[in-house]
Amino acid sequence: MEKHLTDEEWVKLMRIFCKNLLKTRYEKEKKYQQRAGQAYMNALRTVNNNLYKEITDTDADCFYNDDLIINFIRRLNK
Repeated sequence: MEKHLTDEEWVKLMRIFCKNLLKTRYEKEKKYQQRAGQAYMNALRTVNNNLYKEITDTDADCFYNDDLIINFIRRLNK
């Protein structure tokens, strides 16, 4: 069971998050835009799929609710 991200995984997560968020912010059609929570969860799935599965459907799953991003970050730092 995964507990948290390594330093290297954090760097990778943030690079993917920024790429995803910036890429979708410039899309002309809003249907393709990702919110921050979606971008974080999609990045985590790429970086550490096991941890992604552990977080999904918990109070740290920020895919549908950006207000849960703080829980997401806290969970990744445990």
